[in-house]
Amino acid sequence: MNRILHIIFVAVFGLLVFSACEKQAKYEFSVDCTVDPSFARDSVSLWILDEDYNRPLLLATDNNSESRFSLKGQIDRPALAYLKFNNDSSQFFFVLEPTTISIAINTGNVIINGGNGNRQYASFIRQYKNVLNRILSNNRQYVKLVCDSTLSREKERELAQRDSTLCDSLQRMVVNAINQQGPVAQIIRQRYFHALDSAHISNLHD
Repeated sequence: MNRILHIIFVAVFGLLVFSACEKQAKYEFSVDCTVDPSFARDSVSLWILDEDYNRPLLLATDNNSESRFSLKGQIDRPALAYLKFNNDSSQFFFVLEPTTISIAINTGNVIINGGNGNRQYASFIRQYKNVLNRILSNNRQYVKLVCDSTLSREKERELAQRDSTLCDSLQRMVVNAINQQGPVAQIIRQRYFHALDSAHISNLHD
């Protein structure tokens, strides 16, 4: 009986140790930034959204005003991250992974390279812009025909149907991306949720 209890104790203890070690595993990351000189700053901080507690968690800070800087640390899994400058409300979202992420920040433009998550997000942006440009092109065609007084009822129905189809496609694209879960989905929800109508919001997973 004592031998059986001993075996059970050793097995349970081993599982607890393994679980603790697995939970504490950390992987190094580096966020290398280049900031346009016109973008004045005195400090920058790197934050992630802690999924366990659903709250922001500060990972690293830099307190110099140079145009190039690096923020380094450790994480145990990919996470939704953002940079804050001078405690400003403006935030630059990206996926932080255990690798080197390069970020170039210019006036009105942010370029992020590195990590599978950021590549997935960039792919989503390209597809989104492609459909959005088709919607805008369709609208420009409608306006031109109206201005030229050459818009027939048949053409108007055709353009309206195309607009409806493209808008639905755009919203379904957002819904499908958000339903994938994970850091990329969190960024897409953060940036595009407001553009969804109630019918498409109802298709989001809890």
